[in-house]
Amino acid sequence: MPRRSNLADEIAAFANAKGGVILIGVDDGSEIVGLDKADLDKAEKAVVEICQDSIDPIVLIFTEKLRIENKTC
Repeated sequence: MPRRSNLADEIAAFANAKGGVILIGVDDGSEIVGLDKADLDKAEKAVVEICQDSIDPIVLIFTEKLRIENKTC
């Protein structure tokens, strides 16, 4: 997970540009590393909290868990 402030900036930029996709479980080199269920749930909760607490106005997001190359993102 990126730092909270960096992720808030990225989400706000997507919101200002009318959308985008952030994949958690993919490294900077575009390699799918995946996360286990507990870490993925924790990351999803953190992203939702960032959208509610760190961005004004609040950004409403859609989250989805994906299986890519037998890894969960």
